[in-house]
Amino acid sequence: MSNNIFELSAKELTRWLWRQLTSMRTAIMLLLLLVVVSIPGSVLPQRNVDPAAVRAWIEGSPALGEWLFRLGFFNVFSAPWFAAVYILLLVSLVGCILPRSWMHYQEIRSEPPSAPTSFARLAEHQEFKINSDFDSLATSIKNAKQLKSWRIKVDPENKWIAAEKGFARETGNLIFHLALVGLILAVGIGVLFSYRGQILVKEGTSVSTVPTQFNSLTLGTALQVNDLPASTVKLEEFEAKFERGSIQTGSPRSFKATVQVGSADALTTQIIEVNKPLKLDGSKWYLVGHGYAPRVEVRDRAGNIVFTDSVVFLPVDGNFTSEGAIKIPNGDSGLGFVAIFLPTASVSQMSGPRSLFPDIDDPRLFLSAFSGDLGLDDGIPRSVFSLDTENLKPLGIKDLAPGETWELPDGKGTIKFLSIERFVTFDVAKSPGGIYAMIFAFLGLLGLIGGLYIRRRRVWIREMSQGDFEIAALSRYDQPGLDRDVNLFLALCSNTEKEQQK
Repeated sequence: MSNNIFELSAKELTRWLWRQLTSMRTAIMLLLLLVVVSIPGSVLPQRNVDPAAVRAWIEGSPALGEWLFRLGFFNVFSAPWFAAVYILLLVSLVGCILPRSWMHYQEIRSEPPSAPTSFARLAEHQEFKINSDFDSLATSIKNAKQLKSWRIKVDPENKWIAAEKGFARETGNLIFHLALVGLILAVGIGVLFSYRGQILVKEGTSVSTVPTQFNSLTLGTALQVNDLPASTVKLEEFEAKFERGSIQTGSPRSFKATVQVGSADALTTQIIEVNKPLKLDGSKWYLVGHGYAPRVEVRDRAGNIVFTDSVVFLPVDGNFTSEGAIKIPNGDSGLGFVAIFLPTASVSQMSGPRSLFPDIDDPRLFLSAFSGDLGLDDGIPRSVFSLDTENLKPLGIKDLAPGETWELPDGKGTIKFLSIERFVTFDVAKSPGGIYAMIFAFLGLLGLIGGLYIRRRRVWIREMSQGDFEIAALSRYDQPGLDRDVNLFLALCSNTEKEQQK
């Protein structure tokens, strides 16, 4: 066949391209290329993770953003070019590994190779004399306990013995590469069919795995929102314990969420703790956060209740000093409160209000009241945990204990601090390829260790004349320690001589 690829026939060109694709060099290059093309997925916002961030990025750089959008850089792991590299890598690895596996299988089934014509050319070569015949020496070596892991072949006609060891090295290499294929497939399954999201739920309330109830949600590229399982969880009670001793005061000691799962006809009670997730409909619910939700009641000037609910506050320090906002929209007459909740309150002129302990020992709710248009109807996304006070009229500041009421200025009504509830944050995740990725990673590590540390070597012994022998050894990868193998066989030969002299 011609060496010029432009002179090849279609069949020859296809064969040449296949050989290039299934070479280990090409597989390594494709693996590096896969890493490179994955970088935009980590640097740029992705549509399936944060569509709002993608829109903001494009609005900030319209010219570049439009081209990146067309090329799929905001949806990297679903882009055709990413799939092409991924599939080519798998084909290259499989096409490289399968022929090697077949050759290795044939080598394992075959006998050790015949003795070479000249031992002098080999790395280790010695001549020695023993008072023993060839048959006795061959029998002694074949039955030696020290050589149980060696494959031994005896040729009584040509008076030579061949021994071989270290096939597990190539086995380890193949296991490593097969595990690499499995790992890539497992990661691909995870990218396609996994999902992860966070759900916030207050005591006494239920949540379902519908997109509107997730604070954040990341879907696999092959999943749609309709593919999420219809799971419902009700938080019955959350219990948190903190250290009250003089050492490590306030450190968390235990967190336990009591939940009910299932349908109304068959509810079951489950306990979720840190590192002990709830397994439900193929997903795992991890307890990852918690905090306080003060319950307040707001009345208008006529005494009518316009708002009563518990409001989630976000903790800002280890003692659960928590910040939040209470919003009662009513056009230009809306009410808003910038609030700080302290489970164990302390107020100083230097540091202001802060909490001294994370548990509820002396709770206080600090409120800054405002009136005006809260801007909830202008179509601009706003955080539920903060209040934009730029265009609002301040009404005053007040701190309340549970059960206390503040009568707002200008006849704006009243706000009452009713009680304190808790909330927890669950991380809901399903990764069908996760367990397989871990298994393949472990197998790959074992294969790599075997491929690096197991030595492949061959030893031959030949009788030149009665009592005169020569021994030679060869290591496939020129690894050290070959002399120890030669000395082992020489010691066995010497023992054979001693046994015959008895």
